[in-house]
Amino acid sequence: MYKIKQLSEDFVVKEIITPRVVRKDGFLLYWMHKKEYTTSRAVHAIARALKIPPKFIGYAGNKDKNAVTQQLISVKGVPRKRVDDVSIKDIQLEYEGVSDSPISLGDHEGNSFEIIVRNIAKKDYDRMVHNKDRVPNFFGEQRFSKNNAEVGKLLVKKQFRKAAEILKKGSGEQEKKIKHYLEENKNDHVGAIRTIPKKTLRLYVHAYQSKLWNQTAEQLLKKKHSSLSQMTNIKVPIIGFGTDLKDKQVKETISRIMKKEKISKRDFIIKQIPELSAEGGERYLFTEPRNLDIGVLEDDEMNKKKKKVLLRFILPKGSYATVVVKYLLA
Repeated sequence: MYKIKQLSEDFVVKEIITPRVVRKDGFLLYWMHKKEYTTSRAVHAIARALKIPPKFIGYAGNKDKNAVTQQLISVKGVPRKRVDDVSIKDIQLEYEGVSDSPISLGDHEGNSFEIIVRNIAKKDYDRMVHNKDRVPNFFGEQRFSKNNAEVGKLLVKKQFRKAAEILKKGSGEQEKKIKHYLEENKNDHVGAIRTIPKKTLRLYVHAYQSKLWNQTAEQLLKKKHSSLSQMTNIKVPIIGFGTDLKDKQVKETISRIMKKEKISKRDFIIKQIPELSAEGGERYLFTEPRNLDIGVLEDDEMNKKKKKVLLRFILPKGSYATVVVKYLLA
């Protein structure tokens, strides 16, 4: 079985974004270089060092934890010198300039990747070379973590007690806040959930929507008998309260999935926590890696008698490099 991320340095991600730099006061822009941090955890670490709320730091997308990543962040409410003086192990901040607007989710155009795939043989390499086709645009495993989709479903189903019970497990700061809140307010599970930052809470609902999308795409692909390259790259709905199902086959597929999950589109309106209500959207069935470069086969110094190869490619925002690697080796 192939291996990626055997070392953090084996998986390098660089965000593609065009910053709007101005010559007046505004939001400070920094390139955040990190290793073995989720984007959220890195932002919280920087916020603690600067003694500001995490919401004062903006970013365009979540980057892998087990990787070396580079992305643009915006910081407000502090002078440049204080940010320049921040010192955190495995996080470096590189000044870019000043912008009149913060960096927000989705502001980037995509990401470039350099990935070392290890523990492969010559036959795996040959498959990669011949599999240069477009790839089903599945959400990757890192979207779901351990319980993200499960908690998301509970939030959508308004089962706040069960969601809070899962969320309070563990010994992190977030879990401690929930436990402390419930000790003071025994039955206020909605209040306990609200102690979690909005960005993090939305990730749970988005993870459940992503799971539903993956199921929809998987069933649609099974129904098609032509090769991937011959299939139409349709937009597949991300289920939410505003989902409009026009295509007959897509409608039938989603209806079956929703029936099995015992949910309706209206369930994505969450009146108890309105900011979690999810309208839904669309996502292309396929993604296509640009500038795909498959390097030469080399000896793998970390896995005896095995080979490794360096892959380089660019993906649009929202597409997953781990999925591309999986399909190159399929």
